[in-house]
Amino acid sequence: MLINLLAMGIDQPTPYPHYRMLKKLLLIPLSTLTLSLNANTQIFFEDAENETPATSPANWDTAANCLISNNGSPFGSSNQCISLDDSGGAQISLFKNVPDVAGKASILSFDFYEPNDSNHDEMWFGYADTDLNSTGNCVRISLNDGTVNGNSAYSLDTTYRVYLIVNDTALATRYTVADASGSVRSGDYRVIFEDTGANTSAIVAEGSINASNIAKVGFRTFASPQQCAYIDNVELLRIEEDIVYQTQDWEGLTVPDDDEWWQETPGTTAVLETTDNIVHSGNRALKVTLSNPDNSIVRSEIGHRLPITIGKQYFYRFSVYLPTVGHPAKLPSGGHSIFAQWHGRKDPNESYRNANLAFSITTDSKLAITTAYSAEPVNDGSTTTKVSHKNPDGSNFDLPKGQWITFEVSVLWDYTSNGFLDIWQDGEHIVNYSGPTSYNDADGPYFKCGIYRHISYTQEETIYFDNFQILEDGLIAFPDRDTYTQGGYYSNNNYGSDSLIMVKHQPDQLKYDRQTYIHFDYSQYAAYNTASAILSVHCDFIDFTSPMKAYRVDNSWTESTLTYGNASNLINLGYQGSGSEALGYIDLPIPDATLNDEISLQLQFDDTIGDFCKLDSRESSLIPNRPILFLLLR
Repeated sequence: MLINLLAMGIDQPTPYPHYRMLKKLLLIPLSTLTLSLNANTQIFFEDAENETPATSPANWDTAANCLISNNGSPFGSSNQCISLDDSGGAQISLFKNVPDVAGKASILSFDFYEPNDSNHDEMWFGYADTDLNSTGNCVRISLNDGTVNGNSAYSLDTTYRVYLIVNDTALATRYTVADASGSVRSGDYRVIFEDTGANTSAIVAEGSINASNIAKVGFRTFASPQQCAYIDNVELLRIEEDIVYQTQDWEGLTVPDDDEWWQETPGTTAVLETTDNIVHSGNRALKVTLSNPDNSIVRSEIGHRLPITIGKQYFYRFSVYLPTVGHPAKLPSGGHSIFAQWHGRKDPNESYRNANLAFSITTDSKLAITTAYSAEPVNDGSTTTKVSHKNPDGSNFDLPKGQWITFEVSVLWDYTSNGFLDIWQDGEHIVNYSGPTSYNDADGPYFKCGIYRHISYTQEETIYFDNFQILEDGLIAFPDRDTYTQGGYYSNNNYGSDSLIMVKHQPDQLKYDRQTYIHFDYSQYAAYNTASAILSVHCDFIDFTSPMKAYRVDNSWTESTLTYGNASNLINLGYQGSGSEALGYIDLPIPDATLNDEISLQLQFDDTIGDFCKLDSRESSLIPNRPILFLLLR
């Protein structure tokens, strides 16, 4: 997106969606969907160059019967490496303690060369609790005479870069290695061999983690049979994935059709446009119109291009308006009209399949919600299982017209029983489902909204959409109260209805001193185990040099009565974290948000006198600019 213009003092809305990534507690606007998804932390690196030749490697916690070699290294004549040669009959053991990767996603990689000589027997590498020989408590990969775990995978006398990606987390993780990206499901591993001479790479092994505790990484051979191999540039990275957050408010005069969104409007009677006539927040909304006078046009939709990872959880939030005029009270018998769907991306050799999740209007003008899934690697639709989600009495859901409806969808896309789906309609929890939600595809489903209906339906139809948001690996909460307080002459004033909340550090002139208070109630997510949280506030005016700080206070205040004078009665429950402005936003870690289902926060400056900031409150006209609490699942 463009940098937020309001934060820069330019009084006009930005016509592009917000693209932000939570990375080290920072939400960064992006201009495209080419995301830097893997800002990894190096845990260990060994290139053997500073080691003494013909001695055991010194940088490892266990190094038995292996030597530093500089005698014609296969990785270069002047390059030192580690020789794993047990032809002399001694068992080799090379391990490094790595407690920082337990419960995390990580990548172990190294240069590898196995000569074509008489020593062509098994070598193990991987992760372990104590030893790779501890069957049942390790991630053990076997390299043996050109095979990986018994399957032919590499050539002898050839230099490779070997990658072992291990996901010891509760969610799928993405990676980028050997100039290729992919994802590994929760509890799984993947091995990739890169032929550095041919500049090619391939996945050579996959499986499930068989370890209750990952405490070390390393290599192991046996006294008999014998093995000879060389390794170099051993690196262990912990994957620190950014968490993607995106919004689209259709504030511009035209509907995007670019690298971020695409339009499906076949024919002149399928129209996508923005309008200022019916708007949920901000100045404009998306208006979708479809008529079909000659029984030939079935859709008028806009699709979202964000890559979705199978095995990850995503949170979607959007608002819909079905007009009482220009929208049918009843569809033709047997017809359907889908206004939101999440459609699978087909793999090669796959044909049409039902949407993984669809919101549709029934013939009696109710809301039907369906899911479709299959675990088959190649699915043509014949193996699809469909699930209809309904009220406890078996009926479809009410779908009011002539008013805005807000849907919140939390879904873990998965073709196994690990999947789940929660849907809230205007805060009411209407779907609570555990089970498969996707096809067994390489990529997860994409979001589309608009009108997609039966070809026999000819009547003109109009639907409005606004305030689309998507968060990966988390949940979104908005405040139910916020205000600020001001000292001096204004100590008894209340500002709970203001569209701006303010923070200023002015202890020498209390009439200018201000603090902000925000309360979040996120009890609707009580069933989720959140791992961390970030408060994001949008700046309307900036004049500060020191970080803004967040403190937790007790919940015994109300938006309409809190003042500077009585705020001193609130109990300070502890410092949470600090943040500085970046491209119009301030993001602050809130660790205590994981403790309960609600939290009250006080924002203040307390370092530099005169620091001042105006923030958009929950009364802001544009919803994504209101304070947001991101409840993260990792």
